[in-house]
Amino acid sequence: MAPNQALERAVTTASQLHEASVPVAQRRAFAKHSERPSSNNERNIMGAWDHTTFGNDDACDWEGDLRSHEDLSFVEETLDTVIDTGGEYLEAPESSQAIAAAEVVARLQGHFGLRNAYTESVDEWVAAHPLSVPTALARKAHAALDRILAQPSELLELWEESDDFESWRGTVTELKSRIQT
Repeated sequence: MAPNQALERAVTTASQLHEASVPVAQRRAFAKHSERPSSNNERNIMGAWDHTTFGNDDACDWEGDLRSHEDLSFVEETLDTVIDTGGEYLEAPESSQAIAAAEVVARLQGHFGLRNAYTESVDEWVAAHPLSVPTALARKAHAALDRILAQPSELLELWEESDDFESWRGTVTELKSRIQT
């Protein structure tokens, strides 16, 4: 077998194993968003494996970007992106990133939610940056979460089409309750 064929077979097998671990209903719900063209005409692959804050690629990518910031400006910019959509259509990636930003706000206030391997780098960032959360930023987190849960919102639509909608909505609502304004 040629090296390229072996690599193709390994990638295909890994892909099939990952797909097998994600419930069919959830794969279907996110299928229409799975290959979304980006502004530079490349393909942006979006994935979600569960209803938790960091159970998707967009939030995990955002979490990686957070590490290069020393203050709350990145968190605030992320929340502002969602709030500034007003009544316009809100894309799923921006929503997932804003939920992650709101999670940082809650954790900085000492109100930790689920801790696991996916939250590890956020937890480390919070520990290394014991910043005080201004009330205005906490209010922005509330406003962003409210906006995500209101139409028109792509992430809301995608979750409404899945069997895990109530779990996802409960996660977002519980997160909002952990942020003190």
